[in-house]
Amino acid sequence: MLTKFMLTVEERAAIGDLVAASAWLESVVGILIEQLAKLERHAFGALVEGAMLGKKLEALQTLGDYRIESESMKEEFHSLLERARSLNSERNIVVHGQWQPKGGASLGDYFGWQPGEKPMEFVQTRRIKGDKSLDASRVVVLGEEFHLLGDELLMFGILHFIGEASADTPASDAGAGIAID
Repeated sequence: MLTKFMLTVEERAAIGDLVAASAWLESVVGILIEQLAKLERHAFGALVEGAMLGKKLEALQTLGDYRIESESMKEEFHSLLERARSLNSERNIVVHGQWQPKGGASLGDYFGWQPGEKPMEFVQTRRIKGDKSLDASRVVVLGEEFHLLGDELLMFGILHFIGEASADTPASDAGAGIAID
């Protein structure tokens, strides 16, 4: 529970929001993969169980590229996926990195620590490519960007993938498998 003493309530809330928003984006990616590959949910689960978001984005791009004919639409699709990759890279720093005061901390710094006393950063130590860091204030914005991108990708999918499938579905099958509360 050391993080409870190092991070402010706002910083911890921002991390939670980021995790929830990235889960939303990942579920949208899954929905679009299912739709494009015409998979039932159990088949999709069997194929991607345990796959990280990066691999799912690769699969979505491959399926989308096969389906999209318009070059301008393909560019828009690739732009959305590139944003997702970039955001995911930053998310990994927050989720898998080490939280520390900007510039590092000594063991003595951890005794008598007061949340908010020093600006925090998230650092992912990488042996070969060098460390990556992310300012704690970026986490709030990152969560918002994940939420927006999830919504944008879903709208793209509805307009260009799901809408097409609905048009191809016989009227008797329309809405099959969709639960309405």
